[in-house]
Amino acid sequence: MDTSAFDLDNEAAALFKKLQGLDTDYGKNLLAEGLEKFKKSEDQRQALLVELVRQLSTYLLDAHLYHNSMVEEEILNHLDETLAHLAKLTPKTRNVLIRFRGSPDDPAVSEKNDYEVIFGNTRVDAGAVLEMIKRSEDGNMRLVDQLHRAFTTFSERNFFSLYIKIPGAVPRQRLRLHDTLQALVRFQSALETNAPIEFLRQDGSKAAFPLVCNEAGTPDITLTLLAVANNLKPQVTKLLVEKVAKAKLNDRFMSVYNAIFSVPKLKEKLVPPPIEVNNVLWLMSDSEKEEVAPEKAEVARFAIHEAGGSPQQAAKVLKSVYGNDYERIDSTHLGERLHLSSGLLTSVQKATDNQRLQKEIVDNIETRLDEVRDKVIDDLFAHEEMVETATGRKIGILATLHQKLLDTVTFCKRRIETKRKMRNIVYRAINFNLQDFETLAKDFDISIEEARNLVELLKECFDDKGHFIRGAFARILPEFSRYERKIFEFLWHYLREYIHQRDRSSYLNSLQLLIAKMQHPKRAVKILLTDFHKNVKGITYSDAKALMLCSLLVRKYHKELVNMEITPEDVLQVKEGLALGVANYAAWKIDKDQPDFFEKIQTIHKQLVKGMGADAKEGLRLPLPFLFSLEREAYILFALVGGTTARSILLSALKEYGDPESTIYNSRETEKNFGLLVQNLRIVIRGLGRIGNPEDLSSLEDVKGKLDGLAARSQSERYQQAILRLAEWIESAREQMALIRE
Repeated sequence: MDTSAFDLDNEAAALFKKLQGLDTDYGKNLLAEGLEKFKKSEDQRQALLVELVRQLSTYLLDAHLYHNSMVEEEILNHLDETLAHLAKLTPKTRNVLIRFRGSPDDPAVSEKNDYEVIFGNTRVDAGAVLEMIKRSEDGNMRLVDQLHRAFTTFSERNFFSLYIKIPGAVPRQRLRLHDTLQALVRFQSALETNAPIEFLRQDGSKAAFPLVCNEAGTPDITLTLLAVANNLKPQVTKLLVEKVAKAKLNDRFMSVYNAIFSVPKLKEKLVPPPIEVNNVLWLMSDSEKEEVAPEKAEVARFAIHEAGGSPQQAAKVLKSVYGNDYERIDSTHLGERLHLSSGLLTSVQKATDNQRLQKEIVDNIETRLDEVRDKVIDDLFAHEEMVETATGRKIGILATLHQKLLDTVTFCKRRIETKRKMRNIVYRAINFNLQDFETLAKDFDISIEEARNLVELLKECFDDKGHFIRGAFARILPEFSRYERKIFEFLWHYLREYIHQRDRSSYLNSLQLLIAKMQHPKRAVKILLTDFHKNVKGITYSDAKALMLCSLLVRKYHKELVNMEITPEDVLQVKEGLALGVANYAAWKIDKDQPDFFEKIQTIHKQLVKGMGADAKEGLRLPLPFLFSLEREAYILFALVGGTTARSILLSALKEYGDPESTIYNSRETEKNFGLLVQNLRIVIRGLGRIGNPEDLSSLEDVKGKLDGLAARSQSERYQQAILRLAEWIESAREQMALIRE
């Protein structure tokens, strides 16, 4: 029986979907219920974001309302309420970004109206709203229609991005938002009549602002909003733009507006408007914290210029160079993006022949092609071959690419073929030619001779029967460390599946030795976390090792963590030994892919619940100790890195492991696995002590009140005492949370 992977059967998967993940078929599963609660909170945020864009688009459309101050004030107050509700749901997030994408995944969505809304880790588009409606099971398509109409309005107004700062408790912030909103909805009319923007402030005073032009003499909406937000006189605003343009600061900051806030003295005196419209920065960044290099700014300005006044086209071109979703796209979208970036590269070469700018474009495409799945590259070339065969001449996407991009994508194809050959190293049945060594050399950024040496090193790790030799791997580890940028990805992705089954545990454990020597661990964290959640309905034995290696990577190197079968629970005490940059990246990655992590944890726990039940011997299943260990590794990693998703999962696990009525405490296998149950509960409690909020104290108190009931579920006095000792861990977690409150 092959237990290297476990997938839910179709019937169970259908039931899982129908019941929104609640495992009523196997009894009470409070972990799933807890995660569903957090999903509903996410749905609530998404619904509020749909309502926000509906309100904004309605306000933009209903020009006749501008002449009725009472009606307009009511609209503004409704917007205030929606923004305040969003801020209450996610207090640490104060910005909403609405932006054009131009690369729809859903064929029912028009490319012209393909926008997304971003609020912290919550993202809303047409597809996300459809999924939300499916979860609610009410079949109400009203939200989809509202979103579509709103996006159509933004598109017709040529708004490719709107960035909104939610006002805080200071009344002036709210009034500033109202002023800029009133100016925004009047901008188009003022542009058509060449008249100042006029509106009434809340105190009844009349405001009038002429349109502000950029350095090219074109009326600029965000510069106008800057003048409104700061109540600047026309001559002051004009002089400000002229001085910044003359200093050529906008050459490095995409626009005069961005350049203004790069000057410390101006940044100190001026308040950014609470609404920014068509700021190119937001086509390439999700957060104010992201820095934009001068080369990136220059590419952005060139793309906008080449788009000939079409902001949507500029957005598509920029996404082809700087998109962060290449790991998810298919061959059709890849071909389209290569075509767009090729056109940009050709235009740059013809207009300026700027080598630095060309390198910026090509380097970013190369980086993103690294993230594209092998099958997508294969499909791209297969389609090209079909075109050539069917027509007798080459007219596909690849034939029209700029030579530098054609070389780049061709290299990606060669790299895939070379890696496929390298898998045969296990059996020493490898026949490399010069092109293979050249490909390896370029991929690993080494010489051809070093590439030959790397292949020989890999051969030394296997005997003539293909079995892994751990000692040889450890001996040549210093050599492997030289190729850190690529070697881990190859060893993890391309080789592990070809190792003899009996050697896999030893092989994966040996990777810890390599991990411990890494100088740039974020790439490895990305590889491991992506691999863990890519199959949310399945479980593999390497899932536990992926989590364990991540827990090692987010720590500063400590030799006691190397060559361990499981992550020691004592790492939960780590404070100073945490590599904050890596840990923060891991938390961001987990939050970014929250739905996948939720579903993966549900899949794991469902199998654990099923394995604990009376039908544990029926059908294909993974061993219970492994499933407990897998959850344990997940909880430890989440406790180390923190984040919204990590906290949500730990709270849901606390609800499950801390309730004597849960199925896991009332199953045939409960007594046999009671020690593992206690261990996971203890880790969850300690983990919440690290990353929980003061509002989580009540959840810990609930568990403390149920300890006697939990102890009664075991016949072992040793386990009963272990349960009661959890009161000390709960108190310790309370003290840590109290420090957070202070």
